[in-house]
Amino acid sequence: MINITVSVMPVSRESSIATNLQNNKYETVHAIHSLIFQLVIIGMRNHPLDLAVQLTASACCLNLTRQGLATGMPVRLLSDVIHLLLKAVENFPEQQQLQKNCLLLLSSVRILQDVPFNRFEAAKLVMQWLCNHENQNMQRMAVNISSILALKLSSEQTAQLSAELYIVVGELLEIVEQKTNLNEVDTTFMFTLSALWNLTDESPTTCRHFIDNQGLELFMRVLEFFPSDSSIQHKVLGLLNNVAEVRELHSKLMWKDFIDTIGELLCSTEIEVSYFSAGIIAHLISRGEQAWTLSPAQRKSLMEQLHSAILKWPTPRCKMVALVAYRSFSPFYPLLDCFTIPGVQLWAVWAIQHVCCKTRMYWTSAAQLCRVAGQMLVTWLHCEPPAPSSRGRGQGEREVAASVECRGKEFTSGCGRDQQCGAGQVRGCTRPICLLLFPHAASQIQSFQEPDPASGP
Repeated sequence: MINITVSVMPVSRESSIATNLQNNKYETVHAIHSLIFQLVIIGMRNHPLDLAVQLTASACCLNLTRQGLATGMPVRLLSDVIHLLLKAVENFPEQQQLQKNCLLLLSSVRILQDVPFNRFEAAKLVMQWLCNHENQNMQRMAVNISSILALKLSSEQTAQLSAELYIVVGELLEIVEQKTNLNEVDTTFMFTLSALWNLTDESPTTCRHFIDNQGLELFMRVLEFFPSDSSIQHKVLGLLNNVAEVRELHSKLMWKDFIDTIGELLCSTEIEVSYFSAGIIAHLISRGEQAWTLSPAQRKSLMEQLHSAILKWPTPRCKMVALVAYRSFSPFYPLLDCFTIPGVQLWAVWAIQHVCCKTRMYWTSAAQLCRVAGQMLVTWLHCEPPAPSSRGRGQGEREVAASVECRGKEFTSGCGRDQQCGAGQVRGCTRPICLLLFPHAASQIQSFQEPDPASGP
């Protein structure tokens, strides 16, 4: 026993010393890199109009952040260098190598996700590159960066990029068409679908660009070419869901073959595919018979299918492959007002809770959305079914502000029609929304608990 202890102790000490030396080595390397980075930044800042300095500096910055080195670099330094690089690209718009170095630097996941910089200017640069260059490797990288930056832009910023987006949407759709014709499913194809999906999120202008560029017809072909690939289907349907949120474009979606396809996908066993199909149908049938230009019998059938499909889904806390995220809950307002079609309301409630339970990437905004969602649902449950024109957005917001705050473990208000109609059960109330919410959905939303970022969903 003693011998074993004596013989093991030195090994343990040597291992500890080796570990410390290794850690010290990494710390020393990071310290040296940070020092070099600071010197490069000083040079870029002092010589903004010297092309040779800017080109050399951009190459140095690129080498200092490759192979995961950006992980150990201070955020402040990374932010400064991105700012200076974007300025250099603005000063030398014809210098492709400078643009390429900037694009390569932006492709770092750490920089895209964690480092503060002007994402609007970066998005404009990437879109211009995408429109003006055909190098496949750079094209793939530009598409990937666009996909991520699109999530970081506000709706107002996206609207400011309308001219660029018209060209970009056309370019992205061209990539989709090429890959579809070649039956080639690669990272560029998947990133392109994601980029289009993100760029159309709560952006009516981009959705119209998509329609004007024959995007609907192309995406129908994509669904036809890849009938069993759910990873492609949910991206396609996610974008079409964004288009369906734009009421001015509903007439463009009144295409029998399209509606038939979405109706078939509603019955998919893949929850992501069924979810997005249901969203498209919910938006299209929510406007009433007068806005439906196809067969009334088909609309009635879709209403029944929608209701039936959602009731077969697992609870909203279920795990989806696709992260369902929304900039706001604005798209759900008109759906919650649709008192004559229970399935439409049920889809909206299911979606709201799923977002509140699962959107962990955007922790702060998710918590805010949860509070808004709870207030919104309590308001709708307390309201009598209104006339279509009697509840404007402003009135709804005032009611939300005056309603019971729903956060943490408090979600105890029912619709007010029956004293026993609460957050856990319905015994006397016959309102469609209550019958749908309880016990199927409302038993799940008794508490919009803010998820623990450490433990995950």
